[in-house]
Amino acid sequence: MQWFRVYSEIIDDPKMAKMNNETFRVFIYLLAVASEEGKDGEIDMTPDDIAWRVRMPAATLITAIKYLSENNIVQTLENKILITNWKKRQFSSDNVSARVKRFRNKQCNVSSNVSSNVIDTDTDTDTDTDTEKKRRVFAPPSVEEISDYCNERRNNIDADYFIDYQNARDWKLKGGQKIKDWKAVIRTWEKNNYSGNNGNGSSRKKEVYEYEPNN
Repeated sequence: MQWFRVYSEIIDDPKMAKMNNETFRVFIYLLAVASEEGKDGEIDMTPDDIAWRVRMPAATLITAIKYLSENNIVQTLENKILITNWKKRQFSSDNVSARVKRFRNKQCNVSSNVSSNVIDTDTDTDTDTDTEKKRRVFAPPSVEEISDYCNERRNNIDADYFIDYQNARDWKLKGGQKIKDWKAVIRTWEKNNYSGNNGNGSSRKKEVYEYEPNN
C-alpha cells in the first residue's frame, strides 16, 4: 500500500486555511494519486481521468486545481499535474519495503552471532532417499557455566570435579549413551545429595547416580 507524508504545519498555513472543504479534499486526493503514480509528484493524467479516479465531478476538481495552481501548490502542465516541492516533502528514504528489508537483515545478523551449548549442524544420514537431516549435537559446557548453574541452585556441587568426571567418561551415561542435557545430570546429582566432595575436597563418593534419558 502506498503512503505519503502530511505535515502538521498545514494547520497554520494561510493557503490551506483559505481553502474550502472541497479544495482541501482535492489537494489530499492529488497527493494520494501522485504517491500511487510513483513519479516524484507528477500525475500523468487529465483532470477528467483524475476525477474518475477519485470519484468526484470533473467541474469540482478543475475548480479546486485552479486555486491550487494559482497558489503554487500544484503546477498544471499539458495533460499533467505536478505537486510543488514533492521531492522536498516526500523522501525517497520513505520506501517501506527497503527499510523493512534492512531491518530484517540486521536481525538475521544479530541472530547468527548468538552462541549456544547446542549446535545445529547438517549431517549426512543413511536413509533410503539419501536426504540430509539436521541433527542437534551436544557441546560440553564450560566450568564457568556449570559453576553458575550450581550456584544458582545452591547445591554445593564442585564444578571442577563434575567436568573432570564427565570428561573422563567422554560425557556418556553409565549405559553408554551420550549426555544430551548436562543440567539434568546436575539436578540428578543434586537429588542424590552428591556434591563431589565432603566439604573440604578430600574425598569423593565411589558411585554417582546419573540422569537416564526417557526412551
